[in-house]
Amino acid sequence: MSEEPLLSGFRDFVEELIRIKRWVAAGAPFDDRNFGSGEAGQIDALCAVKVRLRGIINALDAQSERLGGIAYFEDSKYAMTALADETFLHLVDWDGHQAWRETMLESEFFGTQAAGQRIFERIDVLLGKGDPQLRELGAVYLLALGMGFRGKHRLRDQDAALDSIRHRLRVFTLGGEAQRRRIFRQAYAHTLNEGEGRRLPPLRLWGALLLTVIGLYLVGAHVVWSINANPIECLVRTPKLVGSGCETLSGPRLWF
Repeated sequence: MSEEPLLSGFRDFVEELIRIKRWVAAGAPFDDRNFGSGEAGQIDALCAVKVRLRGIINALDAQSERLGGIAYFEDSKYAMTALADETFLHLVDWDGHQAWRETMLESEFFGTQAAGQRIFERIDVLLGKGDPQLRELGAVYLLALGMGFRGKHRLRDQDAALDSIRHRLRVFTLGGEAQRRRIFRQAYAHTLNEGEGRRLPPLRLWGALLLTVIGLYLVGAHVVWSINANPIECLVRTPKLVGSGCETLSGPRLWF
């Protein structure tokens, strides 16, 4: 699936969100060199993050207008604000949780604070339509969920519901090829192709061979024992056995 402007813009937003998230988690200083705030020196972390994310969203909005209006960009922008709000409310360990809740990006851009419910309502509508032209928007929602957006499903016992939604989105986005398409092709580079089925010889054959080997061993052992034991037998016989052929055997004689 080729990457169209809608998905490309959302991906750019996500990449910047990851970068900012790392800065916040590391407790690094925020200044205009790092986040383009336009303010000199170190600035408040909350302000820096908001300024940067707001600037990215506005830039993507302007790009959409230059392209004549990217289809469903408002839906993508709503997903951006929802993901950013959830990231800095629940997915980052910092001191700005409460302050962020009071000035959420969703509220700033759309005047609402209901993304946790509405994102999934929009996903249900999208999947219900099944329109192939909406696959790119489906990929946007799939990426948002992959980045950790859970919304109303944030409780741990909602994992199964989220997995089901992700699976349905993936099937829809890939056009029904989710089960056949390989995401990491390198993992299949050195697998063995299916060959002709070959069975081991029957156990009866192995048993017969084993018995034959044992039989041959016993016969051979008996022959060897007989050859080695014959001279001794002759020597311990009584004298009247002399002349029976035993004296022809080589070896020292014993005189009594």
